[in-house]
Amino acid sequence: MSWGVQGFTMVCMRRLFMVSWILGAAVSSAWAGDNASFRLRNVAWQDLPEGTQNARFGPDGRLWLQTPDATNRERIADQFPRPVPRIGAKVMLFGPGKWVWFRGEASVRGYDGEKWASVPEPVRSAAAAAGRAFFAGEKALHIYDGVQWHRRPYALALLVSELDGKGVVAYRPGAHQLLRWRDGTWRSIAVVAPFNLATVRAVVPRPEGVWLVAKQRIEWLAYGVERKIPDWGLLLAALRRDGARGARAIVAHGAGALGMVETALETERSPETRRWLLGIRRTLRARAKTTRVVTFGRYRARDPELQWTDRGRLVFWSNRIVGPDFAGPGLLLFDGTWRVPRGRGFGRPWRFRDMAPVRMDARRFVLPAVESRGQMTIVDPTTGRVRARLNDPAYAFPVAAHASGYVVVRSRAGWHRSAPLAIWRPGAPDERVFLRTDSYPARAWCVSGGGSLFVVRGSGGVERFDGDRFLHVLGLSQRGTVRLFPGRGVSVAGMIGEGVLFLLAGRMGVSGGSRSMIEKHAAVIREEFRDAPIHWDSIHWAWGLTVTEDGRIWLYRGGKRDCWDGKTWTTDKPKKPDAATTSIAIDATGARWEWTKTGRLRRSRKNGTSALFHIRKTKPGWRTIVNYIKAGSGRLVFEAGGRLHLARLPE
Repeated sequence: MSWGVQGFTMVCMRRLFMVSWILGAAVSSAWAGDNASFRLRNVAWQDLPEGTQNARFGPDGRLWLQTPDATNRERIADQFPRPVPRIGAKVMLFGPGKWVWFRGEASVRGYDGEKWASVPEPVRSAAAAAGRAFFAGEKALHIYDGVQWHRRPYALALLVSELDGKGVVAYRPGAHQLLRWRDGTWRSIAVVAPFNLATVRAVVPRPEGVWLVAKQRIEWLAYGVERKIPDWGLLLAALRRDGARGARAIVAHGAGALGMVETALETERSPETRRWLLGIRRTLRARAKTTRVVTFGRYRARDPELQWTDRGRLVFWSNRIVGPDFAGPGLLLFDGTWRVPRGRGFGRPWRFRDMAPVRMDARRFVLPAVESRGQMTIVDPTTGRVRARLNDPAYAFPVAAHASGYVVVRSRAGWHRSAPLAIWRPGAPDERVFLRTDSYPARAWCVSGGGSLFVVRGSGGVERFDGDRFLHVLGLSQRGTVRLFPGRGVSVAGMIGEGVLFLLAGRMGVSGGSRSMIEKHAAVIREEFRDAPIHWDSIHWAWGLTVTEDGRIWLYRGGKRDCWDGKTWTTDKPKKPDAATTSIAIDATGARWEWTKTGRLRRSRKNGTSALFHIRKTKPGWRTIVNYIKAGSGRLVFEAGGRLHLARLPE
């Protein structure tokens, strides 16, 4: 038996919704069109308004919401002073001062509550430092100090803020130097000789230098050190004069020479020189594929993979880490000192994809869930200590976090960019109301037209639930995937694999081959399965047994359907439904039940009120939900987390 359904009330006004926490049926706040009253509360969970696409915390702690609404200057000006601004455009950058910069379809524009500013050209990246906003455009770097613009030629750059917020580093793939802005001046920094910025995945600035992180290496570049940039023209000239000696000179520069070799192959016309270049490329690629061990402070990691970087912080994963206090697979966190976090889940491969960790403050990261059953984790990178773990498996990806303890999280449901958002605050009071549920493992189940629940559990055959216990009905000796098809009254049919069909009608229980079974018991099937529903699964395959008005019997099994008209069999493909729909049930009071995108149950009453019930230990996915009424007591039957759940309907 498990305890697992959480309830709270959602009030609908116009086309927008606000979901707020409740105790009993009290409504604490509402989301009413443009007069949004959503506020951050000191509770463990809050759902953001429906339709929210993204969220960011500003420097003043306000939560900015991105919604599908069209955004113009009037809309931004109206929402700008609100406690929780709701804007259709994406917030790209905060600062300087009260300025907030929004990314549009082809431009970036800013607003400070009084005046507007626009970046002169399309923007590739942005950063803020020392009371200024930095934008990297297609042709130059642009700096805005709150009053006027400053320009420096440097095309197609990427910008990274320094850790103390007083400087910015700009780099461009393929270049041999970085640009660093500090104390109002740009300075060039030569890249270490064998390193090619074309291979760089991240530049991580620190007070005394920068980390250059490529796929096959990580290099420390200290400031103030004179470096000699290799003259690739001289190297190519040496290769043309003496192929063997020139090849050795190029190979000595390591993986950083790959970019130069690829560029030279595009323009080189000499067959002999091209032959040498192709050989050099094969050698460098072969070396790049070999296992590499990188030293990170007190630790050595085999084949480390960069997972995330943010303003002087790094997160790597390696399948083998060796250090004075740790050995095995896990994460390496860098925040001035290299640390290995401890705890469940860190030893499994990490694949953050587009959902990266987020920073709460100087001492806390929020890391996404490792796998489908994993949990989001708050980690202190300076000690490796796990501060908190998310206890709701419906959410896996952090979106934004604030030092006050609020974390915006995204659901696992659907494509991650469109999945619903919620706010989690570890340690805050939990206002959830739970309903009692019974949970069972089930290979297959269905509710017949007469309200009888049939279940196949393990290898024990078909059982019927009488309201208190399961009663054995029919033994099954065959192995394979089992599906149950509801009929009228207490009848039910089932299929094992795609060949064996069994039938339970009243007290009769028989089984056999699918076609022979239908032929022998056609009269009973026509009586018990007239207009029976067909089930469509997540890949639009149909399963079921039904009889049409003309007396023909149809057996749907996966990608085809068989028809028996009393004399002959015909086979064709069923038409697919236009779209998958949420499973819906109507209970004895007339209330409507359906699944939400976050894997919650929503009950909507005829008077317009609705309530949302949370289920512990489940996450979004394909669900089936039906209403099951037995002996006058209402029960809701639903499938979630690979188990069958029976919940008593709330009063």
